[in-house]
Amino acid sequence: MWRDDAYLLAILIAAGEAHAFSQDLDWEEFQRSSLRQHAIAKVLEKSVMARSNSQSPHPFAAR
Repeated sequence: MWRDDAYLLAILIAAGEAHAFSQDLDWEEFQRSSLRQHAIAKVLEKSVMARSNSQSPHPFAAR
């Protein structure tokens, strides 16, 4: 259960960072700025990696 909490925390942190990177940014400017696109993608990727690092094997998986 703590792993789910850790994953949710990682999502919240990533969402906050993505929001900070996108402040005062409209869609056209976002499309033109590969720097901001990559920054936002990187913080969101971190939350996905947090999930893959916290997952335990399926209880019925072959060991």
